[in-house]
Amino acid sequence: MTRLRIKLCGFTREDDVESLADADVDAAGFVLWHLSPRAVTMTRAMELARRLPAGVTPVGVMVRPTIGEAGLAVATIGLGELQLHDVADPAPYFALGVPIVWVAPLVDGVAQVAPPGTLLMLDAHDPERHGGTGRTVNWVQAAAVARTTRLVLAGGLTPENVHRAVSYVRPYGIDVSSGIEVSPGVKSADRILRFVTAARQPLSETA
Repeated sequence: MTRLRIKLCGFTREDDVESLADADVDAAGFVLWHLSPRAVTMTRAMELARRLPAGVTPVGVMVRPTIGEAGLAVATIGLGELQLHDVADPAPYFALGVPIVWVAPLVDGVAQVAPPGTLLMLDAHDPERHGGTGRTVNWVQAAAVARTTRLVLAGGLTPENVHRAVSYVRPYGIDVSSGIEVSPGVKSADRILRFVTAARQPLSETA
């Protein structure tokens, strides 16, 4: 199995961003969706992204953005990746020149097929918050998806369950927000380190 990709999401504070220097993570997400309890403005996201340790990719998390809005976010913040929620066709966003993570909720046990050229993320369904709910997805169904596509597993991951989730689902990557917090948008350096340590433990042969 290739190296697990770890993205931590929903950063709002300088101290939390800077704490990533001690954690082996690949990406940090900034939520540009006003209904999220972790929402930040583009200006704030830019300030935080500049404090990221070298090698950590800034990701813009957006819900139904226009191409113009997404392009402005990429240019203003210096995004290395876009995470798109509630977007039926991500193909037009490819012109922005950054990788696209396409989020599809598991609804009634059914996961949509990822459009070509995107990385698929599965998360718990929430029509308003679009992530960060702390609710887990069905790992059995997620594992079936992971067998045929590069999958990012999200939804309800914590330091306590992430190793079991990764061992069972065998995803390409994982994404966490509420599971490393003391309150929405306020991260715990201790929970971040425990989450990453648990996620990177050698995989069990069986779930």
